[in-house]
This record gives sequence, C-alpha cells and structure tokens, in this order.
Amino acid sequence: MNFRPHHAGMRARRAGFVPVACLFALMLIFTPFAAFAQENTPEATVEASTEATAEPEATPSPEVTAVLQASLEPVVNPNGGRVVGSGIAAPLFDALANAAGSSLTTQVTGTNTGFDEFCQNRAGVALATRPMESAEEEACLNAGVGFQEVLFAHAIAAVIVNPSADFVQCFFAPELTPIFAPSATALNWTEIAPTNPDLALTVALPPTNSIAYTVMDSLIEGDGLRVDTAPLSDEAAVISAVSADGGQIGVVSLQTALAAGDAIKIVELDFGEAGCAAPSAENVEGRLYSASQPILAYRSFTASADTLIALNYAVSEAAANAIAQAGFTAPTADTWADMRDGLANGTPGRLYTRTITTFEISPGISGAIEIGGAANDFEYVNNLATAFTATYATVTTNVNIEGSVAGLRRLCNGELDIAVTFAPLTQEQLDNCAANNITPFDLDLGSQAVVVLRNSADTFAECLTTAELAAIFTTPVVSWDQVDAENPAALLFAFMGDAGSATENLLLLSITGTNNPGRTDVQRNADPLYRAAATGATSGVISVYSWNEYQVVVNSAQQNLSPVQVDAGAGCAEPTESNIEDGSYALARPLTLTVNRASFAKPQVQSLLWFAISDENFLSLSEAGLVGLEFGELPELRATLQETYTQVAVEVAEAAARAAEATAQATSEVTPEATAESTTAP
Repeated sequence: MNFRPHHAGMRARRAGFVPVACLFALMLIFTPFAAFAQENTPEATVEASTEATAEPEATPSPEVTAVLQASLEPVVNPNGGRVVGSGIAAPLFDALANAAGSSLTTQVTGTNTGFDEFCQNRAGVALATRPMESAEEEACLNAGVGFQEVLFAHAIAAVIVNPSADFVQCFFAPELTPIFAPSATALNWTEIAPTNPDLALTVALPPTNSIAYTVMDSLIEGDGLRVDTAPLSDEAAVISAVSADGGQIGVVSLQTALAAGDAIKIVELDFGEAGCAAPSAENVEGRLYSASQPILAYRSFTASADTLIALNYAVSEAAANAIAQAGFTAPTADTWADMRDGLANGTPGRLYTRTITTFEISPGISGAIEIGGAANDFEYVNNLATAFTATYATVTTNVNIEGSVAGLRRLCNGELDIAVTFAPLTQEQLDNCAANNITPFDLDLGSQAVVVLRNSADTFAECLTTAELAAIFTTPVVSWDQVDAENPAALLFAFMGDAGSATENLLLLSITGTNNPGRTDVQRNADPLYRAAATGATSGVISVYSWNEYQVVVNSAQQNLSPVQVDAGAGCAEPTESNIEDGSYALARPLTLTVNRASFAKPQVQSLLWFAISDENFLSLSEAGLVGLEFGELPELRATLQETYTQVAVEVAEAAARAAEATAQATSEVTPEATAESTTAP
C-alpha cells in the first residue's frame, strides 16, 4: 500500500526534520497540555510531562539540548558511501547508480537490518520496500542522523485473467484470499462466487523471488501463496498460461502485464472505501490501488556525494526505461518532480510518506464541542456529529446552525470551536477574530453542487445565465421566450425534487444570492430517474438534481439528456468535477469547517475532526454529495491535522511556561517590598 497521495486538498508541508524534532522535544519539557496531541502517549512521555509540570522550565533540559544539538550538527559518517537494505530494491538501485556513473553497490541486509544500521550511522543510504516506522525515525533522530526519503519506483502487482473471462472485471480484495492464500483449495470459479460460470479455476504463480509474488504475498494473509500450485519459471510463462486457458488466473508485475497487450486482461481491484481501480502509478499514489510496495531510498545528510548523484539520476526521466525493464513502475511526473525538488533543496525528512500518522482517538474521550454556522450543510454536519457521539458517547456535540455570518461572529468571539462556512472569511471577519486573538483554521471537505438537465434538442437552453435560471425558478414564466425574447415560444416545464430540500436551497441561493423561497408551481417528483425521463421525452422541460442524483442519471444511460452550462458572468461552465473544484461552475459551494485554532488543544475537537477525515468516514462524504475531496487526499489532511495538533500543544505549553515565569518574577518583586514595609511599621 502506498502512503502519500500527490494531489492534496491541503498542501501544508512539514517544516522539516529538525523543526519536528524540536516540537517533539518541547512536548517532553512543558506541561501536560502537550499530551493533547496524542491520546495514547507512551508512559515515558506522560512521566516526562508530569515532571515538567511540577517544575516548569522556559528552556530545554541539558539532555534534550544534546539531542537537538546532535540533530543540528550532523555526525561525521565514515560509512557515507555504504548502501544497505532491501534485496528487492538493490538490483534496481545498483543499475541506476551504474547508469549515473557511480560505483555504488548495495549490501543486501533486508529492510529491517538496513534501517537499524542506517540509524546507527553505519551506512549512507538505506533501501526499503516500506516506509521507515516512527520508532526507527526516532532512533535516527536520537543518533543525530538526519535524512531524506526518496521514492524512485513502485513495485506493482497486476492480477490477470484470460480475455474471454468476461465474468471477471473487478475483485473485492477479500475475494483474492480463496484464490491465492497458501491454504486456498478452490478449483472452480463457482467457489469464488455462485454467479460465476461452472469453469475450472487454475492459478499461475510467478517465481517466489519476483516482484509480483512478493507484493501479492504481502497482501494475502499467510506465509507465501497457494501451496498446491508450483510457481512457474518466469512471468512470461504466467502470461502464456493465462492467455491459453479461459479459467486461468495469474499475477505478474504491471510492466509484464502491460507488455502482454491483448493476450491477457488486467483485473481491477477494490480495496474497500474507494471502489474498483486498475493498477497504475496514479492509482497507487492516490491510494486507490494497494497491490503495491514503494521502492524507497533513505539518504543520510552525511552520505557521500556519489549517493546524491545516483539518487538524482534515479528520479530523472532518463531512469524510466531502466525502471520499467526491471519490472518496476516509475512514479508519476508530479511525484518525481517533488523528489527532484527535495534533493535539490536539501529538504529533510519524509518526501513521500509524510502521511504516516500516529494519532488515535481515545475510547474514553469526553467533553463538549460547540458547532455553528451555515445552514445548507446542516444535514452532513448533524450526521457527522451524531455518528461521532454514537461511538464516543461521553462527548457532547452542540450543533446550533444559525447561518454563516452569525456562526463566524460567534467563532471570532471565542464561543464556537467550529463554524461551518462556504466562503473565505472577509477582512472584517478576520479583523474581528484577530481582535479577540482567535486564529481560524480551514478544513476543506469538498463542494456540494446542483446540476440542471435539459432536453438535448433544446439548444436554446445549452447555456443559461444565473439571471435566466432565477427567472425560471423564482418567477411564474411559462414559456421559453419569457426567459429570453430570442428563445422560441415553447412551453417551459420545471421539474424538481422534494420541496425545501438542500438541493433546492443551494440552487436558489446560487442564482439569487438570497434565501428566496422560489416558485411553488413547479413539477415535483422525488425520483431522479422519473425527472430525467420527463426531461428526455419532452422539449422545453428542465430539471434539477443533486450531484449524487446526477450520477444516478448518468449511470442509468437515459437518452436525450444534456447538462445545462451556467454563466455567472465569466462564461459558460459545465458541471464537471474540475469546474466545481476551481469555482468556475456557479451552482456549487464549498463545505469548510473553520476551526478556532485554540480548540485544537481540546482532545474532543481533535478527535471529531480526525473522525471526519478517516478512511472509514469517506463514504459519508460521498453520500453528502461532496465533490473535490479525493480518497487519496485523506492521509495528507490527517498529517496536516496531526502537525497542527502538535504545534498547538507546544504553543500552549510555551504560554503556560511564560505565565509561570511571569508569576514567579512578580512574586519575587512583591515579597521584598512587603517585608520592608512590615519591618519599618511602628
């Protein structure tokens, strides 16, 4: 599984390896407020925090200062040219290093031992097929080993079947177990699903030392793959077997599968929340396809110059052919560019897997959360709060939807933890927040959208201005020439869903800018397919849909329907995800949770936001019709939240230390004066 999506909704970058180390150290020094960043903090951390509370310090202890100094002043590394680590990554790295003109060669130690030696400063580069774990990163930090993490390839496995197997299009991940698990015994496709044809099932496995075998083995529970099937001599033999037998299924590297062309069919996989996806670098980096492993290099800042030469070549376009020939897949162009920029700028830390997070919601979390703001997103926010408190019953969520303006006023007055908003704060609102020392933090969850459909033959309705839409849905027009004199005098019929729905409210707000109740004589039917059928069957009909209803209509293959383009003054825009995301489509508005940054010190607020952007809650975002937040973006959002939690905890600890110091100074100044007065009194 990959760990860092490239396209992130919030691109707050980690400040760097040393700043994060400083935050970690400060959390050990100051008051227990630092524990807010993590509910399940190790005992040692809690003890350190308790000791710091008993005796507040404004500066780090000598021990922590030594750790920080070690991070800031790299240790001289006599092994800076030594490369250790994964035996899977080693041949590719060595080939790329040789192509770059370097004489580096890898000592295969395995990923675990490689990290251990790297963090003891006994190697300049560690190669790995998994990200460095938090404990390993901490070991590097404590040893003063600063590093850069670089992704230079993906190991991607592709499940393949015979082209005639039209009953196989996409596997739900658990369905792979009865086929590939070491204990699997299925011999007929009906054993996988009763709807499959009565057809003998045979499995073609690649060599045990191949990329595909290794990746599939990591995906399937158990040691190795199906024991009643002998691996074939090479992946070419797997292709040959699958292409010759309609009941065969096999696994090969993605590059081998692509090279086979029409001789085989690549099967999509569904790993849960995100649906079916084909194997590709884009889908791996977007967390849509998990039959993969990252090929990573960790370079110490004390490594030799040769290692930098090799890695710069490994993330260049010149390396693409060598990567493909070795059976691996090159990263996407954007991710490669990120890697090159990181190497060029000396960016420390995780350049690819920064989204590994450790925050966990405590089962015993408690407290109250105050939420207010915009009314049109009430249903989603209320459902979120209800689902959260159903799991964490000792938390109280007070949801008081009073409108965006009133909600932001209360947020800036310090009365709310979270305000639901749909537009950036105005300068006046920002000034009001600043006057009360409130810093707003925006968590963007995508946008809700309304789609208007027309009869495809009605070219006069191809693009409508917001003013024309307002005339249709708020005034009693009955023919199209009443909307625009140049239109034909055709009868106009408007179809909508249930009265007072969030979709209708968003439409009216988007076209009028007010809470106009709209006209009451429209045709209503709650079934989107009924409205679509009426629109496609009759000229002059126009109908309204939520984004999710629009997807239902699109997937139903209804005939003679076209979406209306909308012109809000900047030209016609179609209802596409990109147009909704960039704001050019007018019948949409974003859903943003604007948080009082100080509320990040509250564990219950941290936990609700974490719950909102969990993988498990992604379906709720989709069901709310939110467009623009991809499943692959969630880890980046969580990483940003975790970093913010940590920063706020440190800020709270620093403020407490300053207050304690000020109190101590005030006491030391007042006490002598009081003593002197009492001494001289008669």
